[in-house]
Amino acid sequence: MANDKSFGDKSFGDKSFVIAFLSRASIDYDTKKLQSFVTEKSFAISEKGALAGRISPGIVKSLVSLTDKPK
Repeated sequence: MANDKSFGDKSFGDKSFVIAFLSRASIDYDTKKLQSFVTEKSFAISEKGALAGRISPGIVKSLVSLTDKPK
């Protein structure tokens, strides 16, 4: 390919972009899956009353719904 940069017998270009894109998609999926798990467990703990005197369900909900957004 004309856009590939060669280094020895390895070429970089479209393939490395696809790999990076798929890695990012996998990381995003894992992040959402973990956030969902934390949300579910936090609500369960809050509803059981273990945090009743310390943290309200609304605070727990706002904490677990926060997301990191890259700049």
